[in-house]
Amino acid sequence: MPKRSFDEKMEYYLQKMEKIREKHRRKRRRLDSFSSDEEKTDNVQEGETSMVHLTEPDRDGAVPLPDLDEHSIATSSPTMDERNTQIDLPLPLPPAPTPAPAGVPLETEICPPLDPEILSALGEATDSGPTWGQEIHNNLTQLWLPLLKTGMDKEVREKVFKQYLIPSNCTLLQAPKLNIEISAAVIEMVRLRDKKVEAMQQQLGTGITAISRAMSTLLTSDNKIDAIKMLSDSCRILCDLHHHETQARIKMITPGLAKPFLNLIQESERDETLFGVSLPEKIKASKTIEKQGLQIKKTVPPPRSNPIAPSTSVARQPFQGNWTGPPRYSTNRGGRGGHRKFPTPSRRPATTPLVQPKSYQSKSRAPPRP
Repeated sequence: MPKRSFDEKMEYYLQKMEKIREKHRRKRRRLDSFSSDEEKTDNVQEGETSMVHLTEPDRDGAVPLPDLDEHSIATSSPTMDERNTQIDLPLPLPPAPTPAPAGVPLETEICPPLDPEILSALGEATDSGPTWGQEIHNNLTQLWLPLLKTGMDKEVREKVFKQYLIPSNCTLLQAPKLNIEISAAVIEMVRLRDKKVEAMQQQLGTGITAISRAMSTLLTSDNKIDAIKMLSDSCRILCDLHHHETQARIKMITPGLAKPFLNLIQESERDETLFGVSLPEKIKASKTIEKQGLQIKKTVPPPRSNPIAPSTSVARQPFQGNWTGPPRYSTNRGGRGGHRKFPTPSRRPATTPLVQPKSYQSKSRAPPRP
């Protein structure tokens, strides 16, 4: 009797363990992406549950532990080594995909290169930035940059202009003058503007004259020093003209700006831009200084103005003892209280009537009867 009950229990426990293994296999197929650590914890939990079922107490609360020999235990229940061999190891996880760089779409199509004939038909690409030419000698750069920023002195300019007069065989380099008839027909503002343009045109002609003399010297003789001096003077004249045009642009723009901003512009120097690249920083600094000055400055309250305005309400007079107060209603309204004020009749000029009125004389009364 006890042996039969033990065999039945062992068969029941073995079937239950087989169900647990089958359940674990199905779970492993569904969750094959779990890590090895999680799989190990599941295996430990499985072993604990199987041991709990094996040591499940009976109805009476006692755990049956019959006396068994080693041969029966070895043949009836699997060993721990066999359980470990039956549990499959977790599969290695696939490598994580490398992240795509920022700003690049996931699916990018590689465009095939175009035919050279098609590229030539499309035309050349336009450069977005400024293109600079070949560098000049550093000594020349040191000479021209100050002239482009500040220009030539008035005395030096007049001296150079006298050295390079317009040649007699090329008189068109002289700036043409405005006709007298046209000058009389236009307004004064147009005449002044034309005079400024004429002065710039004359300076341009002087620069061309200096270059022409240098070329003539090189063509007729081998005197390099004189030719270089003439070319240097021509570059000075043109640099001064360049500076003059920059100042003309500034004078054209400044009338539309605010007065506090003009002081800031006068101190700026030109570079790649007309008023300098550091202009935004100067504006921020000036605003900051202005705010700090307002915070430091003592606020003076404005003087109070007390204009004498007619008051609508009647001011109360102080108590003066046994004095009768003013009437309840104003005298000019009439009605109760106060005397009625009659309007004064307007005087009219006396006119002589056309018909004189009858004069009524008082008649004497009849004597009384006796």
